[in-house]
Amino acid sequence: MTGLGTFGPSFKAGGNILPSIFVKISTTADDTVLACVAGDDPFGISQEGVDQPPGVAGSDGNAGRAGENMKVYGPGSQCLITLGTGGCARGDYLKPDAAGNGVTASTAADKYGAQALEIGAAGEKILVVVIKGKI
Repeated sequence: MTGLGTFGPSFKAGGNILPSIFVKISTTADDTVLACVAGDDPFGISQEGVDQPPGVAGSDGNAGRAGENMKVYGPGSQCLITLGTGGCARGDYLKPDAAGNGVTASTAADKYGAQALEIGAAGEKILVVVIKGKI
């Protein structure tokens, strides 16, 4: 691992990863994370900011691109996550949807990666604590 920072461990992106979404550990490359999809076991949440500021040539809105370093908020961290369909209530456990956004975990098989500290609607970013578990 490249080391612990203020926000948590720094990892390499295994592909394009948007800000404030669930990420998982890559099973094929060391120190690498990938964007989560529905059903994945989330490890943490990607950094809130983009890698390149808007307006800079090549800026694409990603937090990280394949092979580049990025911050990842791990268990116990507080950070923002983008909410998916349905939003959430304060206290809800959140799991990744198809885009890695947080949606409410509700069935016995759901693996969650965060607990909501705020209420929010789809598309909003809310404060969560990164916590792993299974409903």
